[in-house]
Amino acid sequence: MDSSCMEALFITVDGYLTLLHSLGKKLLMDIAADREYRAAFEREEAFWLQQLIDVLTHCKICGYLLPGVDPDRFAPDLQEVIYQSSLQGTPYLVQRMLNYTLLRGLFKMDGIRYIDEHLKPDNLNVCV
Repeated sequence: MDSSCMEALFITVDGYLTLLHSLGKKLLMDIAADREYRAAFEREEAFWLQQLIDVLTHCKICGYLLPGVDPDRFAPDLQEVIYQSSLQGTPYLVQRMLNYTLLRGLFKMDGIRYIDEHLKPDNLNVCV
């Protein structure tokens, strides 16, 4: 089992979260209300959804995901949780820790150890 898929998962989830927080709650609300901007943002969301599906699939192939986890079904839910939490104004660091905790429930023991390493406070330094 190669832990690089786990690293890629965290990079991808953090990248999507960082994008949403860099836009900010107000702009996300404005985009949602404007049809022209919404279409462009939907293309961006489709890109990130595919990234989440790909990285979760890689984790499954590496043997980290629990047998019942379907990346194609879970990735849209994960994306929606991240998006809605950002839209509601959840602080970046809180949301990042919630994402890690949510992901923790999908993985076998080897994956959980990797996630726990990421939950250590010194690994959560952020610039956003």
